[in-house]
Amino acid sequence: MAAPEIPNLLSMRGNRSRGGGRGRGGSSSARGAGPDRDKMIRETDTDANGSRRSAVACGYLEDPYVSEFVADLGTDSPALRMPIINRGTYVRTIVLDRLIENFINAHPSQNVQIISLGAGTDTRYFRYLDRGHKDQILYHELDFPIISANKLAFVNRSDKLAPPGSEFNALRAVPDHEPEKKMWGYFTDGEKKAGYLFHPVDLRSLPAEIDNIRTDLPTLLVSECCLCYLTTEQADAVLNFFTSRIPTIGTVIYEPTNPTSAFGRVMTSNLAARNLAMPSISTYDSLDAQLERLRAAGLDMFQEGASISWLWDNWIEDEEKVRLGQMQMFDEEEEWRLLGRHYLVVWGAREQRETEGAFGGWDFLEGEEERRIRETGEE
Repeated sequence: MAAPEIPNLLSMRGNRSRGGGRGRGGSSSARGAGPDRDKMIRETDTDANGSRRSAVACGYLEDPYVSEFVADLGTDSPALRMPIINRGTYVRTIVLDRLIENFINAHPSQNVQIISLGAGTDTRYFRYLDRGHKDQILYHELDFPIISANKLAFVNRSDKLAPPGSEFNALRAVPDHEPEKKMWGYFTDGEKKAGYLFHPVDLRSLPAEIDNIRTDLPTLLVSECCLCYLTTEQADAVLNFFTSRIPTIGTVIYEPTNPTSAFGRVMTSNLAARNLAMPSISTYDSLDAQLERLRAAGLDMFQEGASISWLWDNWIEDEEKVRLGQMQMFDEEEEWRLLGRHYLVVWGAREQRETEGAFGGWDFLEGEEERRIRETGEE
């Protein structure tokens, strides 16, 4: 496929919607234009799920839960995406999983909090249950009210998501639940330090407080192409909402970048054709700008970032690349380089003396002199 045709942000993002799939929150322009743009933003979650299902079906990833979030439960024949899309989905997923799991595993006996913005039908929490983290993580998901209702409906109808005896299964016994209006989920302990909660909120108009967000737990805020759908002011307000309240906090952000390049202009044009826009991408348009954003929010520890292209080269083992090469024929290396340089993962944190080491799991990232890939074309 010719390079100018590749920037279908939705499909690559579909890796998770919101650029990778899930995120959302909309923009002020979206709100002014009525419900249509909000609807398009919400529907990126369907694209995201489709990309995850494709990557699983082709053998790139393992995810036993992704097919539970489709209209026809049990459908196991997803439309397969192009190899370049499957690889993008794989890299983003592996990189974010590594960062998040290293945070979780830094202190196995300590409770931690994860807040996922624009979570959509993400399956990460269900996968963490399988890894034994049920009583360690207080996991929050925030997304549009209609997404909240849809996710609960998926959970309630699926015995895989809500097996007999599980806390999710117990939610079926609540007859008058209003998932578009009320938080839903459960705690696994009396102190409310572990569990799962879905908050039906519009990130553009957060309430003064969000119920059951802990300020005393080490916290990781995750945004996979979510904040980029907001204006710069709105995105900064969301980030500051949490960093101003929680002393020990870090964030992982995955977003497209460099919208003014020839490729970037096609990328954003494709979005506009779908009645979508990413207002804050023009402000946070490079790795340096993203890192400065984290510094401004006080997240200047363990701070780093890199392009998806660089992360593929440096974080994915050669053996794994050989395995993936057997999944599908891949003859789009030039296009992959171009596409991968237009997506970034950045991360940073802040610790207090009493919680020193909360982000110690990110120590392995320090000391890699070539990690910061500037927009120079050099790697």
